[in-house]
Amino acid sequence: MSASAALASLRPLLATARETQHPLHVLLIGNSRYQHNAALVNPARDVQILAQAFGARGARVQTLVDQTAQQMDAAVTAFLRQLHQSPATIWIGYSGHAVQMDGRNYLQGIDSDFSTPQRVRTFGLNLETIVSLIGRVQPQAAVVSVDACRNNPFEPERTRGLAQGLAPMEPKGICISFSTAPYTKALDGDEGNYSPYAQALAQALAGQQQKSLDQVLRETADAVFVRTRKKQIPEYRSALRAEWWFTQQKVALRSDEPLTPSNSVQNSSTREATYRPDEPRSHPSFSQTTAAAWTELEMQLLMQQQRTSQAQAQQLLKSAQAGPVNTFERLLLSIFLQDGHPGVPRSPRHARHMLQPLADQGHVLGQNLLGESWFAEKAYDLAYKWISLAARSGYSRARTNLGHLHMLGQNNSDPTAGALQALQGMFQQAQERLGSNPTSPQITPELQQEIDRIQQMLRGSGR
Repeated sequence: MSASAALASLRPLLATARETQHPLHVLLIGNSRYQHNAALVNPARDVQILAQAFGARGARVQTLVDQTAQQMDAAVTAFLRQLHQSPATIWIGYSGHAVQMDGRNYLQGIDSDFSTPQRVRTFGLNLETIVSLIGRVQPQAAVVSVDACRNNPFEPERTRGLAQGLAPMEPKGICISFSTAPYTKALDGDEGNYSPYAQALAQALAGQQQKSLDQVLRETADAVFVRTRKKQIPEYRSALRAEWWFTQQKVALRSDEPLTPSNSVQNSSTREATYRPDEPRSHPSFSQTTAAAWTELEMQLLMQQQRTSQAQAQQLLKSAQAGPVNTFERLLLSIFLQDGHPGVPRSPRHARHMLQPLADQGHVLGQNLLGESWFAEKAYDLAYKWISLAARSGYSRARTNLGHLHMLGQNNSDPTAGALQALQGMFQQAQERLGSNPTSPQITPELQQEIDRIQQMLRGSGR
């Protein structure tokens, strides 16, 4: 047999290894008729329109309406148990109320009670529990969508201590789609209609043409963003190992290696993707900058901050008021305005005004500094937006800040949440600084101060 003939005979095997077809199993839960809290008009309708859309794609759909937390837990467990070791793709969707406490998200059953933190946990299903159960079953690929935290408020005196919006989550080998970004709220939609997210997702699934999961979720996010006049900002985060494509009746998973139960959702080699429709388009020159280069620029700014005299700072402020200054000077002046300097009066609002154009262009330091400024104002939605965007570049200070946001960004937060991520960012900072200056200590005083602060928080929590 010739080499070309041998290659031709292997092509079907190679194609099979790189693309596999799997049935899609969908569980949709919609909670509307809450017994002790504000009722929602549309979740029960949302699951119906989505069931039709998924069904048209050949999915096997199960819908449940008005479930208690215990019923939801049992339903998810039963749904996953029947698919154990089955070469299937799954989608679990929830529509209804949800809240975050201690940095964890709880999907609320219709019997939810917010009189005490313990009852919030008792009558809510921890989203991390669903993700953990999916990991045990190990389907070929999985999506969890959460259309929750709506604009129908609970009684304020009964929700004291609950932070606004849901907390960010690591996808852990799956894809997690939120109808609205962390620390923001979603809209329930017009009465007798559908939620903006459910309607947009159903429309994105419509038709029989092949569509990638990324395309479906991006279309959904963009549509919600436009229809709500930028009031609602969906976000999804994916760590799937293979590319997910909707075909006429099944899901096609495309990968560089065969998919097996042992390396499905648990595989460490993933295709990470994150999207929200209000992301700025990165300037080409910024997108090519490495994480180490951003750290080096940070060190240059810190050194210049220490060297700048009162007269030099005053002159820099005058120059900026007279006309444009270069990027380095803009960053330096924003630090003076945020933190204060003998030659520059403190004005965080002015600092954010200077940083915004850089952040919009994808300048990672500008994004991180802008996020830090919003964090100081306790505007956690904007802090998360800009810090998480900066952290995607691998920039260590942004990664550290993202860990701090997980720890401190919620009222009544669990001080252990995000601590590991923050420490990882700190040690990355130390390694990068050691690489740029081998004579400097690996753990700088400022890093040690941050580590000590976290340790004090952990000791204070009794952990």
